Amino acid sequence: MLFSRYAAGFALCGTLCLTPLATVSAQDAGDAVQATEQQRRVDARSQDRIDQLDDATRDALQAYRAVVWETQQLTVYAEQLQELIDQQADELESLQAQIDELQITEREIMPLMLRMVDALERFIALDLPFLQEEREERVAALRDALGDPSVSVADRYQKVLEAYAKESDYGRGIGHERAEIDGRVHDLLRIGRVALYALSLDGSEVKRWNAQQDAWEPLPGHFAPTVRTGLRMSRETIAPELMLLPVQVPKAQAASAQPRAVSLSEDGADGDADPDTAEDTP
Repeated sequence: MLFSRYAAGFALCGTLCLTPLATVSAQDAGDAVQATEQQRRVDARSQDRIDQLDDATRDALQAYRAVVWETQQLTVYAEQLQELIDQQADELESLQAQIDELQITEREIMPLMLRMVDALERFIALDLPFLQEEREERVAALRDALGDPSVSVADRYQKVLEAYAKESDYGRGIGHERAEIDGRVHDLLRIGRVALYALSLDGSEVKRWNAQQDAWEPLPGHFAPTVRTGLRMSRETIAPELMLLPVQVPKAQAASAQPRAVSLSEDGADGDADPDTAEDTP
């Protein structure tokens, strides 16, 4: 009985003693959970700040690398530009030297071109009288160009050379034109610069230019068909062929002249025939 009471009392005492302990443990656990949750939130915020800093650091690093790359590119580009600038400076110096030389050349070449035009004009006046109006107009155009300040020196010189080339071409071919001689219209046949013949439109008159007498002189009528053939070859209506025409030679060469024929081809004409006098080879 006494044991039972003692056991009951002990159980009651144990129950009373355990109840406050359990209550305290639950409260501590709740506080611990709350503290843990707060710490987790603090850690999360810290991690967010770390992530933000990491992203900012990464962006800054990328920006830095981009700036470094751009700086390198600009450095290379600046070096290339400097090379171009140096080359252009050398070219400017060369151009300036050429300009200085050109000014000297202009002072020297202008008198030369004037002398060339004067010589060309005298040559035309002493040459066979063919295409007179065209050739005189060409000389007049050259003089106008030489006096025109809007025409460069290079263009003036080119025009002079073209005029000389044109005159040179006359001596390497045959040509024809129509002109009035002594009030009658004639067809003129030019064989290079060797001879110039004239045939009336009706074929009744055939003439040859005498350079020594500076006048036209008549030729025998049997030369008319030959001159007409030459005119047809000049107009390219027939193929080139051999012709016999009288050609005047200088007096100094007349004594040694040998019988030759006037030969017409695509490039021109030349040749002599058997001389009758000291000045003429028919």
